[in-house]
Amino acid sequence: MTNKEIFQEMKAFFKVNSLEDVAEKLGYSRNSARNWRAGQLSQKAIAKFEKAKADKKKDDEAFDELFFGGGIGGILMRYDKDDNTQHNYTLSPELVDFILLYIDYGNKALLDKFTQDLKQIQTLIK
Repeated sequence: MTNKEIFQEMKAFFKVNSLEDVAEKLGYSRNSARNWRAGQLSQKAIAKFEKAKADKKKDDEAFDELFFGGGIGGILMRYDKDDNTQHNYTLSPELVDFILLYIDYGNKALLDKFTQDLKQIQTLIK
């Protein structure tokens, strides 16, 4: 795959229009994009991009189905593959807003914190 193809894939993945925006999404300065265009795209930057793709895939697979209702919250349907049962969870409007913000902006650190909080809550209610 050529650098130009990688750049196109990166922009599409992050839903941005410029390589400078890609650089920022990967934690680099906007000036890094100039070096990348000059043929200095490092394996480290490619590895960070591959990790971001893998993390997104993992996040996407965490939810089987998610239904949102306009302003009234939503329902999360999970299927337990071990005992083939369905579990429905009602989501508050605030949680739906949070999830939609994550979907729009992809804040991985925010999602990690939220996931950690959910695991603590899950432990308390068992």
